[in-house]
Amino acid sequence: MTTDGEKRAPLLARIGGPPLWADVGKQAKDLVHKGFVGGHTFMFSCFGPRAATITTTATLVQDITVGVVQATFQEGNTTHNLSFATTGNQIQAQSTISNFGVAGLTAGLQTSFPGGADGKAHITYIHDFAALHARIHGFKAAPDLELSANLGNKKIFTGGSLMYNTESRNISMTKAGIGYTTDEFTSALVVDPLIEKSFDLYFTRNLSPRCQVGTHISRLYEKGLTSAKVASSYVYNSQTTLKGRFDDKGLVAGLLQFSPSPLVTFSLLAEVNSRDLKAQPNVGLSLSFLAM
Repeated sequence: MTTDGEKRAPLLARIGGPPLWADVGKQAKDLVHKGFVGGHTFMFSCFGPRAATITTTATLVQDITVGVVQATFQEGNTTHNLSFATTGNQIQAQSTISNFGVAGLTAGLQTSFPGGADGKAHITYIHDFAALHARIHGFKAAPDLELSANLGNKKIFTGGSLMYNTESRNISMTKAGIGYTTDEFTSALVVDPLIEKSFDLYFTRNLSPRCQVGTHISRLYEKGLTSAKVASSYVYNSQTTLKGRFDDKGLVAGLLQFSPSPLVTFSLLAEVNSRDLKAQPNVGLSLSFLAM
């Protein structure tokens, strides 16, 4: 019961706002896909002054090595990011300003060299009952315009996105969906009725505080193609997490994540084809080290 001097916050504000459209189904996506990537990866990060972080990543996949160096630092409500990748030998720079003029408004600018004409600019607004996002792809006379909106609250929401080509005046991407989230259950349905003519279903369920299961089902209903992945995770203790996944193609994968300290994380991935046991298994090692 509130007193006369107390003010109750609006119901939607107490529940929390909806996620950005890009984050719809994120829990299921992380459970089903995150960590299940082949190849060997080494990542080293260190902190510096002014909230600066420098990260170096090297990934080896089938005799191909990809290296990425990234530096991030913060100045007030502005975050700057500078990265270099050996794929294309391209340097990317990005600046993001949070609470740009009003609370909940974020603006960002990204460019690259070479390829400055392929830069991007975006603006995002987060409210108690709406998450809005707009992005321009390409610094040119006729860029592509991406718009998305998600309405509702943290528990139930609906939204969509589209991509508009200002040169051809055609819509190249359309998606719409709905989601429902509780402390123990998440679900989302995303439909593309015009371009890909598909739908994606995301689902997670917490069986216990330590165990979670989830699935991602994708259907191209015009082509009659369906793919499905089911995954689970189990937190054995504060240092060890076990994950498993299988899909409709017969691929079975297991992932061990071990953190002997908050600064070091080791991962081991093994994936086999249950329909062809003679096929070479996919094995991946990952080591992440953080220097304070």
